[in-house]
Amino acid sequence: YVTGDVVRPGRYQLTGMVTVLDALYAAGGPSEIGSYRRVRLTRVGRPTVEIDLYDYLLSGSREHDVLLNPGDTVFVPAMGAEVGLAGEVRRPGRYELAEEQFVTALRMQQDCLSAALGLAAVRIQMDRPAEALALLRQAAELDPDNAQTFYLRGLAEYALGRTTGACRSFQEALARNPAHLGALYQLSLAALNEGQPDQAHELLSRALRIRPASVDLLCGMAGCRLCQQLSLIHI
Repeated sequence: YVTGDVVRPGRYQLTGMVTVLDALYAAGGPSEIGSYRRVRLTRVGRPTVEIDLYDYLLSGSREHDVLLNPGDTVFVPAMGAEVGLAGEVRRPGRYELAEEQFVTALRMQQDCLSAALGLAAVRIQMDRPAEALALLRQAAELDPDNAQTFYLRGLAEYALGRTTGACRSFQEALARNPAHLGALYQLSLAALNEGQPDQAHELLSRALRIRPASVDLLCGMAGCRLCQQLSLIHI
């Protein structure tokens, strides 16, 4: 039997010394979403054997191929994590990652993301917001749902005088992390600048529930209350 994500799953009668690769060829090979890394051979009364076909595909090695017995089942699961290579490379295409490669790739991605965010923050402090935005675009490609990326983008947009874009970025940061203190604080300042002390008060109240002892937040709250009182006196 050849089952799972193959082109032609089903029962096959194969003669001679047949191996897992022979069975897969008969079934048309893994489908578009089938794994080449985790092909499983199930045999009654024996532990399941997992076979990685990449050695065969890349170097022709059949070292890990296994002879089949009557009644064996070859199962092809769905493909795991993959990467795509394009451009000036020897073998462009899609490549499925082995488990240890996937873990390494995740660590590298996280390291690259942290580096991009750190450099962007430095560029903002150096008053080079345009360079920060370029770094943050790279960070967004690595992790499109990272709240800190949007927060820093908001700071860079604000430094460039793009107040509307900055507020939109801060709101995007909050959508991804409702407890992001920096985004709450910046939006409260924007609300004060727009003459909306009630909205600023509500944002700072949310922030204080997260960090009650913050001096900056307490000062901001006092400013909101003063603006509210002045507004009442004006009326």
